[in-house]
Parts: sequence; structure tokens; C-alpha cells
Amino acid sequence: MFQAVLVALIYHGVTKPDESHSHEWVQATFASELVWKKKIFPGYQSHLMNIQRRRNTADYESQRISRKHAERSFKMSKELIDKIM
Repeated sequence: MFQAVLVALIYHGVTKPDESHSHEWVQATFASELVWKKKIFPGYQSHLMNIQRRRNTADYESQRISRKHAERSFKMSKELIDKIM
């Protein structure tokens, strides 16, 4: 999902001069440029942040995410990737 959003940003001419694309920059720039200003992906402003939060929980914390949250994350990711591609 992160890579697909990065491709969308580059495709629409939104890049950083130093080419370092942190998660924070990609999330904020996607929301501000492609969701709010250009309105290309309306309604998707929080998808990246929500998925990253769940991924961080699953990967780096001792608690697990529920099957329900995993399925929602997959659905959200697929939906946005399909819209981008």
C-alpha cells in the first residue's frame, strides 16, 4: 500500500527534492495533495495511517491484532491499491 501510494504521488508530480520518502511524508503528502487539494482519492486520507498503526502493533508489540482488524486492513489496502492502479 505504501509503495502504491508513493507511485501515485510520483505519477501526479508530487516528490521531495532529496528523494527520501518517509512514511510520515508519504502519509501527510498523500492526504494533503491527492486527497484534499487535487481530490483524486477523496475519502482515503486516513487509510495509510490506520494500516501502519495496525501493522506496527502486529509486527512490534506483544499483543496481536484481531482477525477482524486484519481482514479490514486487507480490504482497505486492496481497495486503495485497486483505485491507484
